Amino acid sequence: MTNQESHEVSFYRRLSEVKQLYEKVKYAVILSENFDPDREFYVASSNQMRSALDHIFKAMEGDEISMAYELKEAEEHLDRAGYDTYEILASNLCLNISYKMAGYSASVISHVFPEYYKEIKPAISHIKIVTGRLRTDKKENIDFTFDKYAQCADELVRFDEWIDVMIPAMEEFRKYEKRKNWKYWTLTILIALIFLLIGKFIIN
Repeated sequence: MTNQESHEVSFYRRLSEVKQLYEKVKYAVILSENFDPDREFYVASSNQMRSALDHIFKAMEGDEISMAYELKEAEEHLDRAGYDTYEILASNLCLNISYKMAGYSASVISHVFPEYYKEIKPAISHIKIVTGRLRTDKKENIDFTFDKYAQCADELVRFDEWIDVMIPAMEEFRKYEKRKNWKYWTLTILIALIFLLIGKFIIN
């Protein structure tokens, strides 16, 4: 095997490792777009991915030492793109969950979906604390990866899907409560009118 052939084998072997990281980032970007109500294009993440691509092309042209350096730089840019994207995704999911649940009273949630108070809400509070710590770790640790961000986001996705499943049942119970309250107040007003008429009859 010639030096050129050996260099190409080494390049494609290392590139396959970078590709695995790229696939994770691509998944994060697609997931983030699905949970963004505004369907915004995230400049920070796209800039990091563009920089990663620049380093990959430079790696193709350099020697063994240059190739290793450029591909390492590409991995670091992809890592940054990943945690930038997951940070936005986690924020959007928290807002999305809060928005969906805001339309239901505590009574409806307690009767139909008590797990929201027992499990989901405490878990979201914990995830906010964890992502805050991760944000600090990201700044202080050069070897930081976005895997922990991904775990938090996956948990939030699970909660969001769970809420979607429970929304029809909460809607039905909310309608039931409205009907029940309407009947209660109708009966109360009717009884009051009856006593008012009886009172007037007695007085007269």
